[in-house]
Amino acid sequence: MPAGLFSTAGRTCVVAIALCAAALPALAQSSGPALFCSFGMDEADGAWTVSRQVDGATGATASRDTYQWTSNSTPFGTGMTSTWSLSYYWPVDATRQKVVPEAEVVVVMNFRFDAKEIGQQLKDPKHTWIHLYRSEDPSKQFSVYSTSLTTNMDWNRFRDGNLGGRAFLSLDTLLAYGTGLEKLVWNIRGAPDAVGVTESYFKGVLPIATMRGKLAKIPKLRAELDRKAGKFRSECNPPIAVSE
Repeated sequence: MPAGLFSTAGRTCVVAIALCAAALPALAQSSGPALFCSFGMDEADGAWTVSRQVDGATGATASRDTYQWTSNSTPFGTGMTSTWSLSYYWPVDATRQKVVPEAEVVVVMNFRFDAKEIGQQLKDPKHTWIHLYRSEDPSKQFSVYSTSLTTNMDWNRFRDGNLGGRAFLSLDTLLAYGTGLEKLVWNIRGAPDAVGVTESYFKGVLPIATMRGKLAKIPKLRAELDRKAGKFRSECNPPIAVSE
């Protein structure tokens, strides 16, 4: 592991996950308790999670639909794994929409570093960037003059000492940048020095061809969600709050 990545000051993050109505728009003139219609669908390379909130008395839609695809994890070093996800929120009033707008889909790249497997204490690196290159070869070396699609990364150091990093991108921008390619190489790089040179800490590939095929499944998932919402009394449940 490059010694320059992790700074000397760390911070602890408390993770809170809430699968509850608080994360969704409030019910307007609700005549019954909120119910949560949801399901998951496993595929060979990852899984879908789909949800909608409805009025518990009438079954009326009370929130936007949530569609999230999460890939299986991919190792890129000892104790280091990456995943990526697609997130789309189908508006309540978009009843005639047939195609999911790529500009409204968020791609999240997630990175996990396991301190025990790596064999050392991990510190918060604070400021890094993800660089995406128009190449399918992760062994290729890139310079300060190489064109890249770049965004900054968020980092969290968890209670167990593990470290998580993530980057957010718009799907339409990502696909446009990757036109004609099946994959894009990613590099996690540090801040530029006085002459603009950046150090590459880790690298791998992002399968953008897979992303192109996932969006086409959302209308079919919506049809299944409509079916469940139509039988909301038997197939939907009160939201459950989970925290750590």
